[in-house]
Amino acid sequence: MTRPRQLDAQQYADFGPQGRATRRSRRVPRHHRGWHRRPSAPVLAGGTRLTALAIAVVATGGLTLPAVWTPFDAAAAGHGRPPGVGSPAPRGGHGGGPPGVPAEAATGPAVLPAPAASWMAPVRAPVSSGFRTRQRPNHNGVDLAAPRGTVVHAAAAGTVEVARCDPATGFCDRDGGMDTAGCGWYVDILHADGLLTRYCHLLRRPTVAVGQRVSAGQPIGLVGASGNADGAHVHFEVHVPGVGGDGAVDPVPFFAKRGVRLGGA
Repeated sequence: MTRPRQLDAQQYADFGPQGRATRRSRRVPRHHRGWHRRPSAPVLAGGTRLTALAIAVVATGGLTLPAVWTPFDAAAAGHGRPPGVGSPAPRGGHGGGPPGVPAEAATGPAVLPAPAASWMAPVRAPVSSGFRTRQRPNHNGVDLAAPRGTVVHAAAAGTVEVARCDPATGFCDRDGGMDTAGCGWYVDILHADGLLTRYCHLLRRPTVAVGQRVSAGQPIGLVGASGNADGAHVHFEVHVPGVGGDGAVDPVPFFAKRGVRLGGA
């Protein structure tokens, strides 16, 4: 008769005194025990379990969020972005939209502050007649005495509102004179905030068309003497909405406030 096999201490713990596997050893092997156990949350008096957020609240003594949960606007301001404007989210569904769709398609493009308008003189030429002088109280602009054929530039970005021969002049493809009425060939450009600039006495039909978007410095025509002009020059006007009458203001100080010298040769 074969003698029963003797169990050492480890085998006795696993198999029991009769050599049969215990309930614990049948359910989970010893070397796996504890791997799949979920740690229990701390329990307060009364049996209430604490979540991670509740632990943070209790630890801080109130509802103040920890530093890692800094509100977005404060974090954005710390990185040089205006409050409320965030960095674009990466593609692939991390920005709240479907995978592969840019964040702008899901949340709309970030609205950034518009840059300041860039202004420049339409021509580099001296002022030969000023704004509403004693001799010419109805002169609503300044005359810039540039040579015939000099390129005239848009003073700022905007949209062309008028590009035509002044009906008061009638026929513009010739030099005018003091007995000729109107602006001759002229251009009006509407800018941001309702500002308007006017360029009169051009040599020939303007090189821009109504409705065309132009940038600051873009050529719009050539210096001439069409209309009420006794020599080649550009009659230049600036109109500001809200100003009494027709809104005309003196272009020289208007440009000076924008860092541009008007009337320099």
